[in-house]
Amino acid sequence: MNGKLGNLLVLCGLSLSLLSCGTPGPKRSSSSETESLSISATPTQDSDYRLNYYEELGGYLIEDYLGHEPSITLPSYATCDGATRPIVGISEYAFASRNNLDAVVLSPTIRSIGAYAFYQSSVKSLVVTPYLDYIDPNAFVSAPIAFFTKGGVRYLPTEKGTYGFAIGYQGDDKSAVSLQIECQAVGDDVFLGGQKVTLSPNVISIGRVGLETQIKLSPGHNAIALTKVGDYALHNCSSLEEVTFEQGLTRIGDHAFQGCRLLKRANFPSSLKEIGSYAFSETDLPLSLTLAGNFKSLGEGAFDHSNIKSIVLPEGITSIPDSCFNGCVELTEVLVPSTLTHVGPSAFDGCVKLEGVDYGDAYYLEGPRARKKILYRLAKKESVQHFELDSNTTIICAKAFSGASSLLTLPDLSNVTTLGEYAFSGCLSLAGNADLSPVTYVGEGAFANCPNLGSVVWSNAQNHVPKHCFYSCGALSSIAFPTPVTKIEEASFYDCSALASISFLKGLQVIESNAFSGCGLQMVELPQGTKEVGSDAFSGCSSLQRVYFPDSIVSIGEGALENCGHALDLSIGKPVESNSLANAALFGGSTHVARLSIHEGVSEIKDNVFDGEIEELHLPSTLRIIGADNFSSSGNENNILELPKGLATVKARAFQSCRYRAIYIPDSVTQIERNAFSLDTKKGQTIYCEAPSKPEGWHKEWAGSFQNIVWGAAMPA
Repeated sequence: MNGKLGNLLVLCGLSLSLLSCGTPGPKRSSSSETESLSISATPTQDSDYRLNYYEELGGYLIEDYLGHEPSITLPSYATCDGATRPIVGISEYAFASRNNLDAVVLSPTIRSIGAYAFYQSSVKSLVVTPYLDYIDPNAFVSAPIAFFTKGGVRYLPTEKGTYGFAIGYQGDDKSAVSLQIECQAVGDDVFLGGQKVTLSPNVISIGRVGLETQIKLSPGHNAIALTKVGDYALHNCSSLEEVTFEQGLTRIGDHAFQGCRLLKRANFPSSLKEIGSYAFSETDLPLSLTLAGNFKSLGEGAFDHSNIKSIVLPEGITSIPDSCFNGCVELTEVLVPSTLTHVGPSAFDGCVKLEGVDYGDAYYLEGPRARKKILYRLAKKESVQHFELDSNTTIICAKAFSGASSLLTLPDLSNVTTLGEYAFSGCLSLAGNADLSPVTYVGEGAFANCPNLGSVVWSNAQNHVPKHCFYSCGALSSIAFPTPVTKIEEASFYDCSALASISFLKGLQVIESNAFSGCGLQMVELPQGTKEVGSDAFSGCSSLQRVYFPDSIVSIGEGALENCGHALDLSIGKPVESNSLANAALFGGSTHVARLSIHEGVSEIKDNVFDGEIEELHLPSTLRIIGADNFSSSGNENNILELPKGLATVKARAFQSCRYRAIYIPDSVTQIERNAFSLDTKKGQTIYCEAPSKPEGWHKEWAGSFQNIVWGAAMPA
């Protein structure tokens, strides 16, 4: 194994067997006829190829070429120990520095060409196939391979002709482009601008194109057969009525057919493993779809606002993602597997004909091996007071109990893994404890507007509280976190007026905007490691008495402590140095701070961080700069403010109209901007300056019109 290959194995983490040719390969010709090569497990150095088997790819990659023929056709298959498998790709550097090789013809089984595959080789002629899924952007660096350009499009030849595989584009972003008649494939990212591209009738492979790119079928055609479908491949194609997905296709790209309103017919091969996000969104495709057993993944919004009628999901599928069938007004049946563990937000919103299986008290989505798997919707919501979940039910869909205004108690959730978005929102009578510890996913707004919910034990598995989760739960008095959460999202505890205390575990990183607005919190002590506090995060917490913000915080949003009572004791450090806190107006101009302590180590307070009334101020000895508009209207007439020795700069209006009986300015201060200490002479205030006279760096109106200044003074008693 050479050095490059050894590195590849470690990085990929794959289990591989090294295979080399047992005998010299047969003579190659430039013919496109494919060949099968017998491989031995015993390494030899006189072989033409060194191969490695990749189980995940289902075949071999060519790792190195050791032959001496000037013209070769790559083999399609290799046989080892009686097992014949395809050769599916060319690995990185496989033909690098091969100076005796002039021409290479790819076999149709090869799907990828790796980075620097032909680096500094002598290959001039490369014939590819339309079945290539991936060509690394650096595959042909420093190689004399001949490309053919026409109409701004750069091509590699295929068996159809010189212009068989479109690999690049050098024209204008808004041009109309017609591919050559022999073109069979369009590679990834060839067209990323606003080009209007007309396909040739021979195209069977379309890679990823740009959002603004418009792909049109060949004139007179309304159907296409494809072996590859990249992201946005045929989105908004106005003439497409039928698509045939060839066997071997494994993925349909994101947004691939979105907006193809005339699309009426499509087949889905058993090889298909993935349907991308919004792939068939906004199509009129009247599907009754049964996906094969090796299918793995549906993307977000895959059939959003389409005319799909029914779908059978195979065993192995674990998730129906967000908006997957949103707005599918013709959908009447969904059969789900026993492996399903999650149904995303709005997955079935607007599916007016989807009722599920009626069990009298509720409707369920289920499958042959998944009886009562998903509680889709509660029947007679307005009158149900108690509900017993079936032991098979592991998923409660979005809004399943929403508006059940008479529901008194929460069902036993011990077998539930997923609680959908707004599942119990608006359950006005729901009281008692919500034990969410067994639930692995709790959706947005799950208990919003449940005004009588008393207490919550949070999920053991979910590391965030989603937005609006307990919005306006006025009676909620406690929430316990068995394990740390990293994020508390927007308005998750908004207006929980009975919530007087909460313990934040180490590991918390983000509190989003309005997360605790209007809560009854009396103390907030954020753990070291917290990084962000959003705007209005604690605004309106009128009972709040003490707040501690750790030095790990890098961002605090505007008004985070606005309208927070009349006796707030705030301790804060490094955040006041951050540009992200500049002009944050932390108190919104309306919070009365009894005591503000800024941690030692802070050297600068940015402009307009503190905008409320601050009665008692404690500044660190490390402070060097006080920004503009921070402490106006602060202090009281009984206190003297001593600015720390070492302070160098005080910016405009920093202490304008403050109410201290006296302020002491040390001689370390070399710069004071206009009106920084503009006080009211009538109130009997005094400024004591250690400097014998006004330093040169002080603005001539540094104290405005204030005259009661003592120079060369010591700190007054």
